[in-house]
Amino acid sequence: MEFRPPLAAERDEAERADSDEYRELRDRIDELEASLEETGDRRNSAFPPATARSPNGSSYGA
Repeated sequence: MEFRPPLAAERDEAERADSDEYRELRDRIDELEASLEETGDRRNSAFPPATARSPNGSSYGA
């Protein structure tokens, strides 16, 4: 068994935890994207885009 300084062991453990957390988040994002594809993107369907301008050039909602 090779000797590893305590900080190296802690760093390795932190990297594993980060990669596990990243993988869980990536899986959740994939699930949400699949759900969005199934239901369609209905966001902002009742409202103009945030970049919409009125005829006089001012922003809506400002």
